[in-house]
Amino acid sequence: MAATVAIQKNEYFKNYYTKLRTRGKSHTVAVLAVAGKLLRIIYSLLKNKEKYDPNYHYKLQKSRTESSWQLYSK
Repeated sequence: MAATVAIQKNEYFKNYYTKLRTRGKSHTVAVLAVAGKLLRIIYSLLKNKEKYDPNYHYKLQKSRTESSWQLYSK
């Protein structure tokens, strides 16, 4: 299953899986959640004709935290 390999090889999916497991989700539920997230990413890439960037989610998360800090600093 692609989700299992993504959990093993990709840091983003590994962190997402671990977060779900620490919240008390079962292994099966966590793997299916990763599979759904992976499916949405693949669909978006195909729809927008883009290539996969493994650092995209970290860049997005960083920009969101920076913009939220800007809201509080004003």
